[in-house]
Amino acid sequence: MPWANRLLTLYHGTVGPHADGIRANHPRIERGNPESDFGQGFYTTRILAQAVEFANERYRQMLKDHGRFPSVYPDPQHAAVLKFAIRLEPLGGLENLSFVQPTDDWLDFVRYCRVPGGRAHKASGKNYQAVYGPMWRSGADAHPGWEQLSFHDSFPVASLLHLVDIRRGAPEL
Repeated sequence: MPWANRLLTLYHGTVGPHADGIRANHPRIERGNPESDFGQGFYTTRILAQAVEFANERYRQMLKDHGRFPSVYPDPQHAAVLKFAIRLEPLGGLENLSFVQPTDDWLDFVRYCRVPGGRAHKASGKNYQAVYGPMWRSGADAHPGWEQLSFHDSFPVASLLHLVDIRRGAPEL
């Protein structure tokens, strides 16, 4: 089959109120956890099952948090997976960093990015627009078969990612 520069499908696992916020306002980089694998950003995967598992886990954790501190944590309502599409050509034009396998360089980068307080990816004080690689599990391990494509700049998130669908659980997926 000839190259067609097709759309890439990406998924993001979350909970109901966050899915509604993303639908209304696009993903917002500043809402991401600064101590995530590749730093503060909007995280996606090509693997639907991974996004579903993450959404269900996030729902269970937020439900516990809401039960203990309802004035601090919103009711998660349900697990949700957002489906996005992005064209490969503009994605390839982003300033990006990719780790194909969980190498020592990947682990060094994850450890660097997970330092409390968050740090920029580059010595210039700037971040890559997108980072792709395995998902860290614990110690020096990657979660087998899992991946992540994270966005660290509002341009690709607002301009290139297109929301296609939201799948909602009842309450889990």
